Amino acid sequence: SSTDLVNWVDEGVILNLPTDVKWGTYNAWAPGIAEKKVNGAYKYFYYFVAAGNTGVAVADEPTGPFVDSGKKLVDNIDPAVYTDTITGKSYLYWGNTTLYVAELNDDMISIKSSTKKTITPTDGTFREGIYVVRRNGTYYFFWSEDDTRSANYRVRYGTSTSPFGPIAIPANNLILAKDATLGIYGTGHN
Repeated sequence: SSTDLVNWVDEGVILNLPTDVKWGTYNAWAPGIAEKKVNGAYKYFYYFVAAGNTGVAVADEPTGPFVDSGKKLVDNIDPAVYTDTITGKSYLYWGNTTLYVAELNDDMISIKSSTKKTITPTDGTFREGIYVVRRNGTYYFFWSEDDTRSANYRVRYGTSTSPFGPIAIPANNLILAKDATLGIYGTGHN
């Protein structure tokens, strides 16, 4: 943490898979965190990958301690949470080669199964690492193309009028890519 973005304090481990997550004790990566008021109190929801699946842990502070929900939330990797500033609804996005979305229940640790939908961009570039924002009524979807081990790992985008897609792919939608002349590589993950 930092109060000035220059001097930093190590807040310690917030979640340790081998001791804190019984359903998935290895391969932690690609986390996302959301703050939301639930039952009158702000909570922090930490969405993470373990053993190739997505889980969620909850804490009262962003520094933890986080407590795992006790089971995986969804199959597959790379979770991202978007809370719509207009409706207050929260959505979970995830996937590797296939992009999924579902509305989160009010508890933020389960999904509304009836809302689960596949919204993979149709241009064949989606790999992983989704991120969603809304601006002026348009939802912007950002994703990684290619593989994290590839020199061509990069970021593309598309837009929609709904958090559930479909995602329109504009021409020239590549927004972040390597530049070997500047020593810039590994630009793919949001």
